[in-house]
Amino acid sequence: MMKKIKRYIFKILISIPALALIIPFVSSCGKSTGVSPNSYNSQLLVANLSPDVLPVNLYINNILQNNASYRYPNISSYFYLGIIGQPLQIRGAGGTQVIKVTDSTVTKTNAKYTLIITGLAADSSIRTIFLVDTSTIPAVGRGKLRFVNASPRSTALDVYANGVKLFDGTPYGKYTDFTSLPAGNYDVKIYAKGDVTTILKEINPVTIQDSRLYTMYANGLIGRIDTSAFNAAVITNK
Repeated sequence: MMKKIKRYIFKILISIPALALIIPFVSSCGKSTGVSPNSYNSQLLVANLSPDVLPVNLYINNILQNNASYRYPNISSYFYLGIIGQPLQIRGAGGTQVIKVTDSTVTKTNAKYTLIITGLAADSSIRTIFLVDTSTIPAVGRGKLRFVNASPRSTALDVYANGVKLFDGTPYGKYTDFTSLPAGNYDVKIYAKGDVTTILKEINPVTIQDSRLYTMYANGLIGRIDTSAFNAAVITNK
């Protein structure tokens, strides 16, 4: 009887190493087989700034990238891309209709990007603005800001910070380079180019922090007073 017990205990002991190898394997089988967030280390932020395009989805190589649709005028958080080197495609959330495909610019490894959807479905002017969200490191005590004009039908826009013109006449669909600013708070006002009598939008304060990168964008329609009204906001890129 004692010999049988010893043989049983011995079998249990020799099986423990095998179990140690099997358990991690079984555990890994239960996890997602998707690409690790750090495989490419590339991130994307999506901003639906088209007042009438309705919710949209993002596809890369015909694979849906988002869990929830992008709605005007919401800005997503940065998320890691599981596919790079392919054009980004915007489709209506209600079906498979392709709304917009980006140009030949595609994502690469170790970078951050912003994809802005703008224009109007009503006149078939939907377009995208694709931004690379990197720049040289600001000097100590300074940050950087750029401006994107994503306001359909707008004229060129001037941007003033604390009464000094910061960006001159940015046309619709265009964006500026990053501009270095001392860290601090700024009273930012947006005007139609050359007209400082009418403030289209004021943001006070816009806080620039040391070594940070920011993107200010204008969206909506000048002259409207509903949910499609002209507006502006700031994204923190870094």
